[in-house]
Amino acid sequence: MSEWPPATPSLRTDRPRGQLRDLELGTKFALVMVVPVTAVLSVATVDVARNVTSANSENGGSLTITLAAEAAVLMHELQNERSTAVVALGSVGEESRDAFEAQVKATAGAVARYQERQAELAEDATPALGERVDRIQVMLADLPGTQEQIIKGPALAITVVTARYTVLIKDLLDIRDEAVATAGDRDLRNDLLAVGALATLKEAVSAERFVVLSMLSRKTLTSTGRRELQTTSIRQDIAKQAFVNAASPWQRGQYNQFVTGPDVRAAFQFRGAVESFIDSQTAGDEQFPEDLLDVYQWDSALAGKSNLLRDTESVIDQRIVAGVGS
Repeated sequence: MSEWPPATPSLRTDRPRGQLRDLELGTKFALVMVVPVTAVLSVATVDVARNVTSANSENGGSLTITLAAEAAVLMHELQNERSTAVVALGSVGEESRDAFEAQVKATAGAVARYQERQAELAEDATPALGERVDRIQVMLADLPGTQEQIIKGPALAITVVTARYTVLIKDLLDIRDEAVATAGDRDLRNDLLAVGALATLKEAVSAERFVVLSMLSRKTLTSTGRRELQTTSIRQDIAKQAFVNAASPWQRGQYNQFVTGPDVRAAFQFRGAVESFIDSQTAGDEQFPEDLLDVYQWDSALAGKSNLLRDTESVIDQRIVAGVGS
């Protein structure tokens, strides 16, 4: 097995260099403050000494960790659904709506499994976790209405749709924080921090996927699109470093084993094409060249990369859940 970090792609060199990549560190963090960052900052700074009441019990802690793993499955389907919604609303073609409807069915299965696991937690949840899962339940109850609107046609704005999915995904991701808080053992805590950072990395890659899809569907580069794409880069850098800091050699090896291949290389190349175009522009809004990038090429490559990250996350989660259940 190769040493960490992998030669191709490296955690530090898997995106092209350019103006987006060469930003000073202070500028990067300033940009992060412009668009809300998801869980990586909170995961990296979880206060493990806070009052976790009954969730500190062996049963409550293991159930919370298991719920976080099940939430990751649902997150993955929602991330896919968010991107297929962008393509469908962009009126790319009838097949895009069919793809969205197929994804809705996959999401429904993940919702059912998550809700079953969440019901098992019941009274063992801390007040903070209880409030979070209640919010998630409300958003899941509203999800079919959003899905129906997307299927009927482009009545909803892409920004509205992506915001709805992103809020729900963030709450699911933040269950990782609650899982870390239940870990009294340092090794377990590090394992949970590592898989949480990996989950945050995957969400940043998924955000990159839908941000570029939004621009491609409109065939326009906007100042907001530039800023959002910059933020996805920063979030990926921070999450990768958080993973490196917390991960065990075995976990790093799993990343090296899974996150490689043609989809990763294609994502790297396509991102390079987008960044090169952005770096060549000076105005706020510019038309994308017709031959710059195909929507389906981009979506396929980024979906493939996300699947590889999910495979890695799943393997690590399985070992953690097996450990706390033994």
